[in-house]
Amino acid sequence: CIAKPIDFYTPSDAGYLNLYVTLTDAYGESITLADGLMITDCPTTLTENESASHFNFYPNPATDKLHLELPNNAKPQQAEIYNVQAQLVLSQEINSKVLNIDISKLSPGRYILKINGKSKSFTVVR
Repeated sequence: CIAKPIDFYTPSDAGYLNLYVTLTDAYGESITLADGLMITDCPTTLTENESASHFNFYPNPATDKLHLELPNNAKPQQAEIYNVQAQLVLSQEINSKVLNIDISKLSPGRYILKINGKSKSFTVVR
């Protein structure tokens, strides 16, 4: 099975969002699945609490290390990395404001870095 990367989308407006997924088999036969999702809250600015939980990381795309920076007022947390199938593939305790996460064992592809409920996507390349 060869999987293609999944594109991520962050809605900018509240309301109903149509979702479409097209699957194609090895013979070129395709099927499109359709569903919807009601977006109820789409803040456009960060509140003080949200800014406190903001984090930065680089490089993106990455190869072997992911450099993570937390704000000064952040509490010790857990960094979790998920694959596009929403499976936890790496977890590391954060006990400083700057951290290098070893991602050398991850396969090339798209991943989600989640810290304290906030998520950002990144790509691993080799």
